[in-house]
Amino acid sequence: MARINACRGKRGSQLSLGRYIRGQYLRRALPCLGLVLCLLLAPASKVSAAPPSRVLQLRDAGGQLAVGLGEISGAVRISAKDGVRVSTPRGGVLDEFSRAIRVVGEAGQGLRRSSLVWRVQIKAVRDEGAALALRQQVETDSGVSSYVIHDEPWYKVQVGNAASTEEAENLKARLQNLGYQDAWITRVEILEEKPSEQTAGTGAAFRLEDDSGAALLLIEEPQLMIEPINGHPVTLELPGSPPRSYRGHLRLTFLGQGKIQIVNIIDLEQYLYGVLGAELYSNNRDDLAALAAQAVAARTYSINSLGKHDREGFDLCATVHCQVYQGLERESDLIREAVDATTGLILVYEGRAISAVYHSNSGGATAGAEQVWSTRYSGYLRPKADEAVDPATDAMVELGKDRPGYSWEVQWPGDVLADLLRRYLQTELSMSVPDSAELRGLSVLKRDDLGRVQEIMITYGMSDGTELEYRVTKDKIRWVLRQPDGRILPSTRFELQVQEADGQIKEVSAVGNGNGHGLGLSQAGAVHMSRLGFGFEEILRHYYTDVELVELADYFQVMEAQLPWEEKGFVLNWTAVLGPDQGVQQVTDVLAWSPDGKSIAFGTEGEESGGLWIFDIYTGSLVQLLAEPVVDAVWKGDGSAIAAVSKVDEDGLRQLKVIEIGPSLAAGTDSLPISVLAEGTDIHSPIWLADSDLVLFSQNGMIYGTLDGVSIPVITGARTPAVSSSGRQLAFSRDGALWFYQLSSGAAVKVDLLDRVESLCWSPDGRYLAASAGEDVVVVSVVTDEITARFSGRSPIWSPDGGFLAYVSQQPDGKGEVRIWELESKSSAVLASAETDGIRGGVQWAASGRQLAHSIDGRLHLMAW
Repeated sequence: MARINACRGKRGSQLSLGRYIRGQYLRRALPCLGLVLCLLLAPASKVSAAPPSRVLQLRDAGGQLAVGLGEISGAVRISAKDGVRVSTPRGGVLDEFSRAIRVVGEAGQGLRRSSLVWRVQIKAVRDEGAALALRQQVETDSGVSSYVIHDEPWYKVQVGNAASTEEAENLKARLQNLGYQDAWITRVEILEEKPSEQTAGTGAAFRLEDDSGAALLLIEEPQLMIEPINGHPVTLELPGSPPRSYRGHLRLTFLGQGKIQIVNIIDLEQYLYGVLGAELYSNNRDDLAALAAQAVAARTYSINSLGKHDREGFDLCATVHCQVYQGLERESDLIREAVDATTGLILVYEGRAISAVYHSNSGGATAGAEQVWSTRYSGYLRPKADEAVDPATDAMVELGKDRPGYSWEVQWPGDVLADLLRRYLQTELSMSVPDSAELRGLSVLKRDDLGRVQEIMITYGMSDGTELEYRVTKDKIRWVLRQPDGRILPSTRFELQVQEADGQIKEVSAVGNGNGHGLGLSQAGAVHMSRLGFGFEEILRHYYTDVELVELADYFQVMEAQLPWEEKGFVLNWTAVLGPDQGVQQVTDVLAWSPDGKSIAFGTEGEESGGLWIFDIYTGSLVQLLAEPVVDAVWKGDGSAIAAVSKVDEDGLRQLKVIEIGPSLAAGTDSLPISVLAEGTDIHSPIWLADSDLVLFSQNGMIYGTLDGVSIPVITGARTPAVSSSGRQLAFSRDGALWFYQLSSGAAVKVDLLDRVESLCWSPDGRYLAASAGEDVVVVSVVTDEITARFSGRSPIWSPDGGFLAYVSQQPDGKGEVRIWELESKSSAVLASAETDGIRGGVQWAASGRQLAHSIDGRLHLMAW
């Protein structure tokens, strides 16, 4: 394995990649705290990972990817050094050809076509190579299938297959306009072979020709495999495109009406040669670490994106929609070395392959995923100043500043900008601007802390004096505020200058930094770090937060373990962690999702950081509501308030408080109304009565109800109240028994099953009650008044559909586990495991959707499906 200078600069050490991985990464790879189950349904954001079954398909295919190269109508010319072999997907060889072949999709009219056509001949030469080069050039220029006819001693270059002289004349005029002045029309009789019995019929899909257009083979199979003999690269020529050579082999699929889909079947690692060459070409050895980092990012992105084009019949496309891939065209020895040295390495976050997106130049600062896309907070795609300490000088340097794409300026005349905005507001956001409206205003409404524009306002005025306002946010700003030539704006890190006169915009200029969305690895910054002496793993950790490097083989094993849960309908698509690096210390077992699932309230301990916090999973905002430790917290049903029990002094005094949550939350907590409803040393288990302002809570062995600041005892000698989702039943514990109380009728039923009940939780359908009783979780059937299950654990919480119960289990070795118990099978499995360090962690399932949070290691772990 090649050696990559991993930590030059101040350390001056040479580290073997293999030794480094064995000694550092793999000891931490796929940590216990990472997922052991596979949760959650279809991806809801651009940072979701491929499901286990899709990842395992790659393993079962021997690491072979299917890369879509495009769909064409016309002839596809295919060649290889020693010729090509044509076979069916089932392995049946149809024929072998030592020279180039042309594959044409039939239009559905049967096996035979007219043998008399008119072509435009542009030249006749004696050299076959020159004729083939000219054929390729005219095909690239015109996009029309072209041919080489060998008529000793001449090689004639002819274009098209016109059905009439009139059609040929039009083609001739077009070619002359392209510079082929010697073009003339000739009639050609195409000699076709008689179809063999195995291809006879009326449903031909493919016609194989030689360079003269003469038929070689007619094939009814809807799909062909074309492999290079002796494993040489296969060269593909499409009308209107330069020839490109590819490793692996080709799969051609007939789509009907002459259209063919072309897919490159290639080994993952060899595919990366072509990706790196297209995305970050270099043959400068100082860039080796940057290329290695790009290789890991591209490999991880490939794994994460599996399934992206399943409906089209391949894994990844060859464009910027996935990753740019151009085959062998831009490979270099250094690129192959970088890929080979990192073979099989991918990046994971919380046990899942990340969406390792990258861009050209950050312009001085990267962005957070939630700032660019309409998605949840990303724990590994975070905004930060793109800078590093130069090991040679100890000076802080801005990365990528001297690289292409760092700075730019765009200018628009007012009328040009008005038309561009009108057009792209419609195409990108379906916002209609009347043709008669005049552009009156363009301004920045919001920026992030690092200077990226988050929101702009576009104002058009009507003749009657009314104004139309259009707000554009996040990365869509680049797609709406297009450059005069229609290209998207390079980045959202810019300043606007608007010149107005007579109430109209005359000219606008934008001066900015960066090129691309700003997420993940900056290619310019990676090159800069590499040349400063940083290693590839340092580059990756700079651009992707809290990630680990793992071997793909190990990741396959994790996916194999998750496969049974995927079959139950669970596929994780998002996860995030908040801990000390995010300013969150010692998260407790107090966890409460907001009713809409967009925010989570959680408690923390510690002299400086203890209190109650709210984290918005879509904006990433973190706000402290209370500065004292809390022991309970619960949201009001409409999300407008939180009832919390907090410790207010060292003597154990507690207060039940209600915190009104409103629009001012994002700005801080100074203006949030907080009411104290009760005070004492034994206050716990607050709940809101459904569709009501009434709060129930336990105090001194009684259940109280409080409304408008007045508290009255509701049930004497009772504790741990829990209201069913329907609001019709109340459960509580009293005198070592479990009680069910019908709120509508007042009828009560006693169940002598449990003792030492700490908490109660209703299933969504009201048929089961889960209780934390001593060291056990007990599931009770409300219908039969019998225990359905009992197992070691605490803090049970039902999934939104009632099919699963999450709970915390303490293991003899000191580890804490979050486990999932399935109601139907009565079986459980581990979701997460970690050293608890004496922390009493909890778990909480959001009622609004498939989201779960836990805190068994003192950090806040969030996941969704």
